[in-house]
Amino acid sequence: MPIGDVPSFKRDIPAVVARISRDLFLDDLASHEARINAPIADDFEPALYAPAVWRRQSVAAAE
Repeated sequence: MPIGDVPSFKRDIPAVVARISRDLFLDDLASHEARINAPIADDFEPALYAPAVWRRQSVAAAE
């Protein structure tokens, strides 16, 4: 099939994404295992992202 043909997109793009995802996961495998086996420090403090995630009930109801 010629490169750039629509069927090649359906076949090749998911394969490339899967390989990149696998490589990124395996590259950080030690960090993943540490998170599974023992508690480690958070990457970010909750104060950094909590306002974006949690809102007071009165504010959410007003929107």
